[in-house]
Amino acid sequence: MEDQNKIKDELLVVQDDSKIIFEKVKAIEITSQEKLLIANKGLDKIRSIEKEVISRKKTIFDPKKAVIREWNNIFKPTEDYLSEAKQTLKEKVGKYMKAVEKRTEEQREALEKKIESGEVNFEEGIDKMSSIEGKKDNFRTREHKVVEIEDETKIPRSYLIPDMVLIRRDALAGVKIDGVKVVIEKIIL
Repeated sequence: MEDQNKIKDELLVVQDDSKIIFEKVKAIEITSQEKLLIANKGLDKIRSIEKEVISRKKTIFDPKKAVIREWNNIFKPTEDYLSEAKQTLKEKVGKYMKAVEKRTEEQREALEKKIESGEVNFEEGIDKMSSIEGKKDNFRTREHKVVEIEDETKIPRSYLIPDMVLIRRDALAGVKIDGVKVVIEKIIL
């Protein structure tokens, strides 16, 4: 706890220094070479403080991340077994559900034919139909909509997203790509 309070106190000092720097930066106007040199020194100081903050965060977080990683590794085999067991069981239930649906459909069609031929009266047929359909009640399912692309060539352009990583890599490598150009921008250091 003492270390934590010490870290908080150090952070408050750095935070106060950062606020002072921020207020000075808001007030400065760069109108001459002298002020530009002052701004460059300010950027160097800001970078230095940023490095200190990042270094301090690493000394605090890295050990905690290692502990989390270790505990995740301890739980992983259990989670893997449970996940695999659940997936396997779902596959087996799905296979059985398809077989039941097929059998139910065959029984329903046969019952419809018996009702049409008069072999079974209508009321009795409805009762039997209910008992046939009831076989599917024990399956726990939910429905969701899935979108499948039937023909990629017919998709409107507005739905196509450019792969900027691929475009950037190829364009910077000198590959000529219609509709793309390499622009050189200056970034302040």
